[in-house]
Amino acid sequence: MKELLYALFTLSVLFKVILNLSGINLPVNITLILVPFLLMEMWISWVKKQKEVEMSEFLSIILLIVFWGWMILTSFYSPANSFKVIKPILFLLNILMFVYPVVVKLDYRRYFKQFIFIASMVEPILVILVPLLLFGDIEGSRTFYLALGQISGVIVLLVLVLIKEKHLKLNLKWLFIILLHLLILVANPARGAVVFTVLLLILWTFVSFYKLLDIKFIFILMILFIAGGLVIFNLFQSFPEYGEFLYLRMHSLIKSLFSENSSLIEISTFKRLQLWAYSYKMIFENNLFHFFFGYGIGSFGVLFSGYDGRLYPHNMFLETWFELGFIGLLILFLFLLSVVFVIIKKKNYYFFFPILITFLGAMKSGSLPDLRLFFSMITIAMTYQVAKSTNSVKHYD
Repeated sequence: MKELLYALFTLSVLFKVILNLSGINLPVNITLILVPFLLMEMWISWVKKQKEVEMSEFLSIILLIVFWGWMILTSFYSPANSFKVIKPILFLLNILMFVYPVVVKLDYRRYFKQFIFIASMVEPILVILVPLLLFGDIEGSRTFYLALGQISGVIVLLVLVLIKEKHLKLNLKWLFIILLHLLILVANPARGAVVFTVLLLILWTFVSFYKLLDIKFIFILMILFIAGGLVIFNLFQSFPEYGEFLYLRMHSLIKSLFSENSSLIEISTFKRLQLWAYSYKMIFENNLFHFFFGYGIGSFGVLFSGYDGRLYPHNMFLETWFELGFIGLLILFLFLLSVVFVIIKKKNYYFFFPILITFLGAMKSGSLPDLRLFFSMITIAMTYQVAKSTNSVKHYD
């Protein structure tokens, strides 16, 4: 039951679409309906001491709570009225997503099967029954089609990870699951999910073939990624026209694959560039107070367009720096580093692949309240125990 609750909570965004299509209007959001049941399971596990929380895991929880606490503090000087209250409340769902597997002892054998098979039944229905996601008003269904793409990409990579760790047998059933979600990715207008999945599959093939996935490879990859990111960032800031040109060229290639919605792709591109440019300007060109302390949680929409609601820079780190300042960004980095440390310590290296697709999504289109899949992947990688002996491996099918 506890595994099923967590799977449903992770996939709740998909069920909200199903309910909307069915004309079922619940008085309470389906995600919120699941919250008390998850809290009850956590309380039972805590009281009965069913699972011992490791010190490194506990540190990650503390850093995440400190990050949320900093959100609350910044609300005192945020220009937003209502969203500065709503946004920290929504972020609590991310905290619950992260803490639940740390406190509750999950049978991952059962959880992975439930998560994969429930998504594999629901997502094809959405692709068939929601033409809005494919040819209609893309902006109006943005949350749903982005989630649809990310979940499919995660499942493709997650199945490959479990096969690599010898917890799944490579058979027709799992090949069909991979093929199904690749087809869903192609049928879904979320371009980022398709591109990120393809790139990570190429990296997966390279890493698997050369057996390079060890701690040295990870650190080298991280250093190259950070160094390359800094070089590109400085290049684009020094020559903004060049950066805009490259970005638009990339989108023009993708646009040719989606000719029916090419105008919408151009609008999305220019809007994102506008949001990024505004964020950078407000962070670096105003006083030091806003650089270090930000403008306050929920402030972006008010300052950008006067809208006290869900409007964000479409980048997890830019949003954090803009609203919570460098202090908030530092706390977030420390939290993520603590999680990476635990994953490396437990040698769950291959789980970085499903994490990466959610991370890249958060860097392209993510908002702080909408990172539940990302938090789910990092906590699973942190708490998952890999069987190191071939003789002790238990297959999940």
